Amino acid sequence: MMKELPFPSKISLVLNISYKEVEQVMYFVNYIVLKPGHGKYAEYFHEKDVIDLSNTKAVKSSRGALRRLIRAIQDDTERGTADYQRARVYYERLKNSALPFSFDEVARFITRHTGLELGIGAEAIYTLLQRTDLDHEYESIQARLRAVTNFEDDNVRKMLKRLEVIT
Repeated sequence: MMKELPFPSKISLVLNISYKEVEQVMYFVNYIVLKPGHGKYAEYFHEKDVIDLSNTKAVKSSRGALRRLIRAIQDDTERGTADYQRARVYYERLKNSALPFSFDEVARFITRHTGLELGIGAEAIYTLLQRTDLDHEYESIQARLRAVTNFEDDNVRKMLKRLEVIT
């Protein structure tokens, strides 16, 4: 008798993100990048990056990436404008972890300037699943498996599990 994988586990295999990340996005703990933005801003976040503001270790890197992106927006914004001032305020709030800030407000500001699209909850996971090209994923996994020399590697096991779920 084959044991059935829990639902979020299958989703994590299809999306190629961790089970924990799927859970945290689905249960409104963390945000996930749906679209990385346009132009030079696309280098700050990639699709499926999780913005973790709940875990003390991950908070530093998430806040740091958000700060760098806001600094880039500020550099591209005319000095003295309301958006320039807002970027300065958001930058300072993200710099000091003791200062409270509204992530939704910061996310809307970033989206307006960069095109970065963030999501949270089951709707975000559903959006990513809809955008996933299973045929492309299948071909990509097959190509990587053909190049494998060590079949004992954990990455190979994960690719085989992904292949099983995708097909």
